[in-house]
Amino acid sequence: MLSAIQQHCPVLSKSFIVALISLSLVISTSTDLTNSNSLTDLLQKVMRLVLFVSVTFIAIDVNERKISTTHTIYTATMHYVLLYVLWLLGWIAMRRQHRQSDNIEQSQWISLQGYLNTNANTEYGRRFSFSEIRSRSDFKRLHPLTNYSHYRPYIDRIARNKGETNIITSVEPVLLAVTSGTSGDGCKLLPTVPKLTRMFFMQGVALSFYNLLRHYPKCWGLQKTLKLFYTPVERFSDSGIRMGPSSSSPRNSSVALHMYSTPFPAYSITSESDLLYVHLFFALTDRNLGMIEANFASLVYAAFVRLERDWLQLVYDIAVGELNPRLILSPATRRNLERYITPSPQRATELEREFRHGFHGVARRIWPNLSVILCVDSGSFAVYGRRLTDHYAEDVPIYSPMYAASEGLLGVNLWPMFSQRLYDLIPSYMFYEFIHVSQSDLSDPQTLFIDQVVKGEVYEMVITNPSGLYRYRFGDVIKVRGYEGQCPLVEFKFRKNQLLNLHGEKMSEDTIFNALSAALSSLELGLIDYTCAESVMMPSDYDRVHQTPHYALFIQINQSLAVDGERLDESDTTSRLHKDTDLEISIANQLDGYLREESYPYSTFRDKHSIGGPQVLLLTDGAFAALRDYIIRNSLASPNQFKVPRVLNNKELVTLLWKFRH
Repeated sequence: MLSAIQQHCPVLSKSFIVALISLSLVISTSTDLTNSNSLTDLLQKVMRLVLFVSVTFIAIDVNERKISTTHTIYTATMHYVLLYVLWLLGWIAMRRQHRQSDNIEQSQWISLQGYLNTNANTEYGRRFSFSEIRSRSDFKRLHPLTNYSHYRPYIDRIARNKGETNIITSVEPVLLAVTSGTSGDGCKLLPTVPKLTRMFFMQGVALSFYNLLRHYPKCWGLQKTLKLFYTPVERFSDSGIRMGPSSSSPRNSSVALHMYSTPFPAYSITSESDLLYVHLFFALTDRNLGMIEANFASLVYAAFVRLERDWLQLVYDIAVGELNPRLILSPATRRNLERYITPSPQRATELEREFRHGFHGVARRIWPNLSVILCVDSGSFAVYGRRLTDHYAEDVPIYSPMYAASEGLLGVNLWPMFSQRLYDLIPSYMFYEFIHVSQSDLSDPQTLFIDQVVKGEVYEMVITNPSGLYRYRFGDVIKVRGYEGQCPLVEFKFRKNQLLNLHGEKMSEDTIFNALSAALSSLELGLIDYTCAESVMMPSDYDRVHQTPHYALFIQINQSLAVDGERLDESDTTSRLHKDTDLEISIANQLDGYLREESYPYSTFRDKHSIGGPQVLLLTDGAFAALRDYIIRNSLASPNQFKVPRVLNNKELVTLLWKFRH
């Protein structure tokens, strides 16, 4: 038993043994137990002893751990309890995952059967004869493949008509989840029932946290986390159902707020810019910060960019013990936050010294006990993950815990230490089907079940979830990399609608990213951010060097570049490459070569001159921040869920970036 405890919970083992010894000593010396006059008296004394030993155990256990200086007794206790609760729930979820992965066909049918039975008497369930479905094959035969337009009339009724229930789910949704709309297909509303939320916590959050604690044992410490998230604007549908992102936010994470470095009053700040400053301020005051967490790597990267810009003001505020007066905070919010602030000139001096040494590897220098960065850095977020590990957070591991969407949890990364992000699908959460990528353009393609997919093949995913989406084509394309038991391990590849497709070549975002990264690396340049468009989307004043249709790439590269181990500033780079146009041509030529290597159809069309060579447009600082602000301002998307669209299908967005060209 002790070996099992030591394997899964290394911090617990020593204190557990100490507690057992203490218990035996106390019992052996408590001779009055045998002289008790009644069973009740005996039980009371035993309970007092158990309480005494428990308190002793906890005190020893806490004493062995790193602890944030900003913790109070109450917050440290709650942090301690939550660690063990999450570990226990995650352990249960892991056992369930292994059990279901051993018989994946049965596990999937049980999940599907449960969803169909629950909603069989809804209007939708009667229309598609849910009560007659006796097998997976029946489900495929009786229910068509669907997309969002199929559900729009039902969801519109749910959103508009208060009191109208039993439409597509027997349980009323608690949320109409708003998709980000940043992948080119606009914002959608997706019903979310309570079961989906509970399952996400158990099979997603708890299971990921269990793996975090297993692989990064320092996270057992009572060190606070810099949690980068923002309070979304609260909206309600006409029927009274809350509308907003399904991703984590202060509103749906209240039980864990005491684990975070940012005090609770800060979450009333509605300005993302001001709240980010407050996040950074309180994180910097805690030298023992243990983890940085965000939904996406882009949020973590943006925080370090802001830190590099505003470090002088932050250091001053920490030294004098006050928040920047230029922050737009309500008097009550500022007053409540000031209760958590005391002047810290020593910490300010320490921070200033490290910042003046530069920002390469700054994360570990200002937070020497930082264990891990927890965020999604796969797919379109890979560019930010690379920038973090190459610059700001060198030597700090990144754990990409989950593969999820507004539709729900899709998979969990059970191997935090692996550089390749592989996600184990969750048989109890979704019912999965797969369309081979060669058939994904068909309106009614053949689908495969989860036990029929082949390692190494690429598929479009189709899901059925508890919230009323059935055989739903939501647009994600994955590659099967292996199996855990019978359950496929998948790698996210791209969004189906994020393609450049001038002549049927179907150039995906991951192919573009890989080719662009290789092109820049060959020129000893580093990528900060990028997006692209087909030439037909470009504004009228675009200098079309080639009338042949081609790709236009908007990119931002770092202002200082490493060449032969030395740092070059922008003027040095310009001098070396003569001018921006020469640099753009050099990048475009390299990119064209790598795209030819990556894509045979593209190479064929280039040889036939059906597609022209790519054009590269270097952007100035602030371009992608402006793109982000514009999209969030003109949609229902939240900062917590924003993704840079890698292929622009909107001329207004293309025109906006065009204004930032060098």
